[in-house]
Amino acid sequence: MNSEIKLIKYIKIAKISLVSLLSFYVFSNLLYAFIIGYKNYVKDHGVFGDIYLLLLALILFSLSFFIIIFFSILELFVRFYFRKKRQREARAVKASNLPL
Repeated sequence: MNSEIKLIKYIKIAKISLVSLLSFYVFSNLLYAFIIGYKNYVKDHGVFGDIYLLLLALILFSLSFFIIIFFSILELFVRFYFRKKRQREARAVKASNLPL
């Protein structure tokens, strides 16, 4: 039980840290592109620059959702594995206590 709790805690920490790092990366890229790089990049390229930046933001945003879903599924598999392991151990203990 203790190893299950530790493993789930590490999975949650990894999920939160990866999503927060990716969100910071998206925010910094959008900040650079829209505020700092507006004169140099978007203004010269017109609509194509806007579409490129929005597409980049959409890809990175969907990647954060993929990370959340992946780690949630991983957490479910860990819970399922340890539940089955506990059931097998309980059956083994029950079988060993049966009189012959």
